[in-house]
Amino acid sequence: MSSRRLRYVLPVAVVLALGIVSFAIAATHGHGNGKGHDNGTVFTASLNGHDETPAVHTKGTGNLTLTINPDNTMSFTLTYSGLNSPAAIAHVHFGQPNVAGGVVFWFCGGGTKPTPCPPGTTSPATVTGTVAASDILAPTGQGLTAGDIAGFVQEIRDGFAYANVHTATSPAGEIRGQLSSHGHGHGDEDDDH
Repeated sequence: MSSRRLRYVLPVAVVLALGIVSFAIAATHGHGNGKGHDNGTVFTASLNGHDETPAVHTKGTGNLTLTINPDNTMSFTLTYSGLNSPAAIAHVHFGQPNVAGGVVFWFCGGGTKPTPCPPGTTSPATVTGTVAASDILAPTGQGLTAGDIAGFVQEIRDGFAYANVHTATSPAGEIRGQLSSHGHGHGDEDDDH
């Protein structure tokens, strides 16, 4: 009788254990979206001259934190310092690493809410703000529609957005960093791709 029970109990125990292990693995992977514990709502970028296209020799560095808010907006904090000349403009582009893409929204120096950029040459500069759908531009030939914040958020999640700070010394950009939910700032795409 006990060997008969074992034949039924053992398979049930194995199935139950596999279910618990599967549930634990899914929980550590952000419920299947590949974004870890933040569910793809907080993105960071480390900006430097070597990520520019072409690379720029500069002591300038920067950091960006971009948060996707439940109300269909994005909040940001951009800091930078050590630039070769004062910051002229700073914004986010639609593009993969090592490729120049079109501007989608501005931090400072232009766009729908033109705010002058702090210099960031000798002391650190910080720019904060909120981006709404009305701030989203349509970069020419890249298929994104003006105002499509949801579409651009998806591109950010997929690793196709970078921050750029431009100066008079480097008008094409002095420091650049790819947005990433992993915090690496170099366009590390999810393992899901």
